Amino acid sequence: MYRRLNCAIDNSKRGETLELPRGQVLLLEMHVTNRDGTVYDLSTATVTVRVFHNQTKIKEVTATSSAAGVRLGVASATISLARSVEPGSYWFEVWLTDNSVANRIYPATSLLLLTTTAP
Repeated sequence: MYRRLNCAIDNSKRGETLELPRGQVLLLEMHVTNRDGTVYDLSTATVTVRVFHNQTKIKEVTATSSAAGVRLGVASATISLARSVEPGSYWFEVWLTDNSVANRIYPATSLLLLTTTAP
């Protein structure tokens, strides 16, 4: 399966939801942009992805970026969901830490490209 999800946190306090079967491996690629649609330079930032199921955070990982992807705002992560996790609705939050002196953390307006496979 391959989907483009809007992970911007909306009034429901979550990004777009996705139905997944039990025990999937998620290959995630984030394209992080500012609220005005410009690409965010990740050379001074950390991208964290959180996966939620049934109102519970079940995974949190730090995404990595290649040397070429840093300036393009591209980061990626692989997440294996436990086989014990029930099938159902999942949603994703993509958070950006700017690593400045203030070390601000805020939700990134981001698109997430998703491929899922069974383990």
